[in-house]
Amino acid sequence: MKIAVTGANGFVGRELLRQASDAGHTVVPLVRSACGLPGEIVTGNLHESSLSASDLAGCEAVIHLAARTHVMNDTAEDPMGEYRRTNVDGTKAILELAIGAGVSRFVFMSSIKAIGERSRPGAPLEPDAAPKPEDAYGKSKLEAEKLVRKRCEAAPISWVILRPPLVYGPGVKANFERLVGWIRRGVPLPFGLIENRRSLVDVRNLADAALLAATHPDAPGKAFMVADVTLSTPDLARKIGAAVERPARLISVPTALLRLAGAIAGKREMIERLCGTLELDVTRTKAVLGWRPRRSFERSLSEIDAYSDISRREKM
Repeated sequence: MKIAVTGANGFVGRELLRQASDAGHTVVPLVRSACGLPGEIVTGNLHESSLSASDLAGCEAVIHLAARTHVMNDTAEDPMGEYRRTNVDGTKAILELAIGAGVSRFVFMSSIKAIGERSRPGAPLEPDAAPKPEDAYGKSKLEAEKLVRKRCEAAPISWVILRPPLVYGPGVKANFERLVGWIRRGVPLPFGLIENRRSLVDVRNLADAALLAATHPDAPGKAFMVADVTLSTPDLARKIGAAVERPARLISVPTALLRLAGAIAGKREMIERLCGTLELDVTRTKAVLGWRPRRSFERSLSEIDAYSDISRREKM
């Protein structure tokens, strides 16, 4: 197939390009600014791009990854407006171009935050759960999902929606990278009494699911959860410790006290991610797409540590 990928230079995008190429697909990388990818097309901001339908000529699928992702401590004057411009208006722009180019399938990389921030213990979130987004990012992703469904159902193009949780793997940044660093340095972590369940997905497994969404005959018209491991915050810390050969130093602090401290420090959202339960039901993904994680969690953690070692040496 010939597949166009927006956000091709991102964490998920680069892995998707690699897998698509290895599978024999022709890929058109769409990037916001020039980065040296073979055959790349520079789009700028999609909602104001000069990209035309001719740039997607011959493409059978578009996998739309480009997004304004979740920003902790957002300083934008109008966060909702910023998210909408990229995640809703940008999605509409590339979708219209795909329709104009005669693309047959549009795969939208959404987020579990479009559905919600938490699940009940023992009751993983299912693909058809009533959406309850809580922040601007999640609301913009849900708005984009609705746009994709409505527009595709009125046009000769099919849709597929993917909803991943936290994505990890070699090269991961932000909170996951920070946690690995804390454990490496032996920083005491107040996670010992947390009893929760959090789903995650390796970047390689997510890219594999995205390719299946673009190519599988039974994928159109469905939304899929994508996760490959579910574990508690203390177990996550312990497994990272085993991978980096440093014991995780977990201190027993009551969860209620952690939440209170987070509220006082203005870190409520971060603490909730550490303490709360957010588990995904991937039954449909496995049953319909035949998707199975190719990378185990333990293997991925060892690769993250090796990647971190290389990155540190390169900066020295």
